[in-house]
Amino acid sequence: MGLDIVELVLRTEEEFGISLTDADAESARTVGDLYQLVLSKLDLTPSCLSSRAFYRTRRALVALLNVPSRSISPSSDLEPLFPESQRRAKWSEAARLIELEFPDLRYPSRWLQRFWKLAAGVAAVVVLACSIIIQHHFGEMISSFLIWISAVALWMIFFAAILSIVQRYATTLQTELPCQTAGDLSRLVLTMNYQAFSPSATQNAAPSKEDVWIKLVEIISDQLQIAREEVVPSASFSEDLGAD
Repeated sequence: MGLDIVELVLRTEEEFGISLTDADAESARTVGDLYQLVLSKLDLTPSCLSSRAFYRTRRALVALLNVPSRSISPSSDLEPLFPESQRRAKWSEAARLIELEFPDLRYPSRWLQRFWKLAAGVAAVVVLACSIIIQHHFGEMISSFLIWISAVALWMIFFAAILSIVQRYATTLQTELPCQTAGDLSRLVLTMNYQAFSPSATQNAAPSKEDVWIKLVEIISDQLQIAREEVVPSASFSEDLGAD
């Protein structure tokens, strides 16, 4: 396949949220072939929704990293794409480019352990101090057993509250990727934005054949820089439309 055809296939994949194999692309010799191919791929099964989410995610990564689309596949490792020294800035930019809810970076396990220890220690000190004061002033009216049972319950409440506050305000320490591959990331994006990829996002209906044709003509004419009138079903990409 020539460069024009490769770029046209990539644009078609991204615009329609479908996946075309090399064999599919080689079989589409005319505009009509490509149109029928797109129609055959367009459905809203879960696997297709996953493909839509992947191509939406890949588009953001390509724009962010300035790399060829084909260089990012579902199995692509995110670690080299987001080196730790630049990870927070790049991750924030990827979230902006995708224009959807995007997963946050995570705290490394070493920091989570420190947060737990800090929250547990502070909560224990506060609850212990309160328990001693209560026992000293009200020990005759309240049994020690009830005081310490209440202390345990209060410790759990304070622990959860302090841990939540620490994690909320220590976001600069979030540097760990939430998943390993681009495919895993797209699945997270799909889970967080299911409505954006579901039928309800397109007025509860898949695009009509006419909608697909109009969109495909727009893509081909723009990609090959030709007049829309030239894009007819029988037109050959190489012989009639000048695609290399």
